[in-house]
Amino acid sequence: MQINLAQISELLEALAQSATLREEAQYAERTDALDQLEFPILTALENLDPHADPQVAPLINQAHLLQQELLAINTQLFQRLRAMLMSPRLTPAERLHALRSSIEHSGEPQPASDDGYDHLDVLLQGILQFEPPDEHEIVTLEAEMVTFQPTPARAIFELIDAMAMTEQDRFYDLGAGLGHVAIMVGLLTGATAVGIEIDPALSATAQRCAARLHASMVKLLHADVRAVDLSAGTIFYLYTPFTGTILHEVLNQLRQVATQHPIRICTYGPYLSAVASQPWLRQINAGKTSTIRIFASHP
Repeated sequence: MQINLAQISELLEALAQSATLREEAQYAERTDALDQLEFPILTALENLDPHADPQVAPLINQAHLLQQELLAINTQLFQRLRAMLMSPRLTPAERLHALRSSIEHSGEPQPASDDGYDHLDVLLQGILQFEPPDEHEIVTLEAEMVTFQPTPARAIFELIDAMAMTEQDRFYDLGAGLGHVAIMVGLLTGATAVGIEIDPALSATAQRCAARLHASMVKLLHADVRAVDLSAGTIFYLYTPFTGTILHEVLNQLRQVATQHPIRICTYGPYLSAVASQPWLRQINAGKTSTIRIFASHP
């Protein structure tokens, strides 16, 4: 995108004069503004020679100051929502209501990317404050295991809404990655949430995050799903952690659990056909627009 100094100055001035960007609730608009500051504004300015034009340096300084101001407002929002999630005075339902109210008043969501991510993912990252995993602990996965890709935040809220979980439920995320699905389920529903992840670096990061949030209802295990006793589970979630024979082996594990008590399986991503083909399952939200697909075991 080609942009000249006059256009940059005009765009910066419009952002600087916007009162709504300073409103904590207008998170989506502020995220869009921060994206604009990064590209095209700062990208274009930092490719120019400040000695060749005296306007360049002041504009760079103005852009950085505005960027810092908006990031500070976001940090304040993240801290407030994080404190709300950690509050022992709030029930899971009250936490969910408060978080949803903040999201609903954060402005119109930007269009999701092709992989389903939008400004809510930045919000969730800001609230949970994941540390970078220790690269020295990352393991080489088996051929049928899939590299971690986080469930989009919007899909997590769809999952929570669709499943109507209670404290009697035991939720398992099979291939939990950084544990953000299990953590949010535990904090916002009251269900016991168990995340199982084979990568030790991802699992350790998830465990530290849950500990800082005092999420005692969340258990994050470093283990191979195939070696874990899943018999206590009532709800299982899969977002492509493995394929092929591993997937079929895990589905057979779940079929055995279903012979003991009813279970529900939630999927996101390309698992729909593999799970739908299981004769012991039936889809219970067919035709709905949700990206989460839910299957129940036959009685």
